[in-house]
This record gives sequence, C-alpha cells and structure tokens, in this order.
Amino acid sequence: MPSLTEMGEFINKVGALSAFFIATCVAIWRVGVFMSPLVTKMFEAHVSYLQSLQDNEVRRTQVLESQKSLLAQNTAILSQNTNMLTQNGEYLRDIHNNVMHREES
Repeated sequence: MPSLTEMGEFINKVGALSAFFIATCVAIWRVGVFMSPLVTKMFEAHVSYLQSLQDNEVRRTQVLESQKSLLAQNTAILSQNTNMLTQNGEYLRDIHNNVMHREES
C-alpha cells in the first residue's frame, strides 16, 4: 500500500478527477472479484431452475398425452356401451310390445 505522500504526489501528477476515477475503477474491480463467485453460483442455480422447469414441462406433456389417450379409449368404450344399451332397450321394448299384444289378443 502506498504511503500518503506517494498518493499525494500521484494525485498532483494526474489530477484529482483522474485519481478519483482510478480509485473508483479499482474499487469496482475489487467488488467484482468479491462478487464473481456469488454471481457464478446464482447463475448456476438459475440454470438448474430452468432445467427443472423444462423437465417438469416434459413430464407434464407426457402425462397430458397419456390422459388424452386414456380419455379417447374410455370415450370409445362408453360410446360402445351406450350403443349396446340402446339396442337392448329397443329389444326389451319390442318384447314388451309383443307381450302386451299377446295379452290383448
């Protein structure tokens, strides 16, 4: 660390504004050296967070596709059962009408 007289001579040589500018640059550099590991950790955590979001989106898409497939299968089964019930209902109505017709005769 330079002595006060050396710093005074330096300021006289370069001027007060230049010395202030150099001191500010040195301070910013020191803060940057101190903050760089923290910023690196923060960046890595952010990248990890984005990766987990992407993984969750992939899983969510897979689940939705699976649900879509199951829903289509269940809709087809339900439609088939509805058709069978309609046919059975018509068949039972015909039997009922035949029985009622026989009783009237």
